[in-house]
Amino acid sequence: MDGTLIQLNVVNELIQRIYQVADEDPLGKCLERDDLDVMIAKLSPEGQRKAKKTIVEILQRHVDNMTIQEGGPELVAFLARNGVKRAVLTRNYER
Repeated sequence: MDGTLIQLNVVNELIQRIYQVADEDPLGKCLERDDLDVMIAKLSPEGQRKAKKTIVEILQRHVDNMTIQEGGPELVAFLARNGVKRAVLTRNYER
């Protein structure tokens, strides 16, 4: 959901909301705002639970509402016609 083939871009919302969770967590207030996974691992157990729940909710909402970029289907068809290998890269969060 990076905006390559779909119109939604979830990254900015994820970052903003997880920083908000960290700001509300007693251990997260002074953490460096860097890699989300590293930061989440340093939160209190309740902060980690809240951050993971927030991520799942945001990702699900974006999946439910995504639309394909203009020209996306044509691009995929072109690649298939020309024998270009395709793959799906995902970063599914554990549920």
